[in-house]
Amino acid sequence: MKRQCIHFTEIAWADFARGLGTAAQRLAMQAHLDSGCQPCVGIFRKLCDVFRVGQMAEAPLEVVERAIAIFPHAADRGWLERLETVVAELVSNTQLEWRPAGVRSMALDVQVGGERRLYRAGGYWIDLNLDPPKPIGAGELVGQISADGDDQRESFDGALVQLVIAGRTREETPANRFGEFVLPLPKGKAATLRIALKDAGRLIELPLQTGRQNRKR
Repeated sequence: MKRQCIHFTEIAWADFARGLGTAAQRLAMQAHLDSGCQPCVGIFRKLCDVFRVGQMAEAPLEVVERAIAIFPHAADRGWLERLETVVAELVSNTQLEWRPAGVRSMALDVQVGGERRLYRAGGYWIDLNLDPPKPIGAGELVGQISADGDDQRESFDGALVQLVIAGRTREETPANRFGEFVLPLPKGKAATLRIALKDAGRLIELPLQTGRQNRKR
């Protein structure tokens, strides 16, 4: 009776082509190639060609530098622990009647039922728009951070903004050059908004509750 050939998946061959996988698995896959299995040999060769082309392509230096600035590696996140934590204080909470200055605000419509919240943390101000969920699509949290006094020229471009729920980072995004950012609005959950200002050495923590709150006028 002819023994049935057991093929490996494309994902497994992709790992093998990149030198990944355990020693035992790689030995088994090499033996499978040496056996002359044409379908698997064909997949492996195609993947090798794809990875070879990818390695030859070089992104412009400015693109690489920008990506590194916006998306710091997880291994480099130790700097977050060294920042001085500043807890933001709610200054006002009113119906949404404003638009922050900047590009993103140009397409921002005033929504009935939304809120504008203004927070202060040391020498920083954080404006938040809480856009409630629509019939189609989730709500959004649109924010802008700015500095007062002598810090008005401080750049917030690439500042890391995180949404933390139950001690875990659920969403994160970089701020743009206006200090603006957009995150999904957590529905019915207490959360903390964190803004990491690496150059200033500050980590702003903003307790955020998207349900009903006592409003300050």
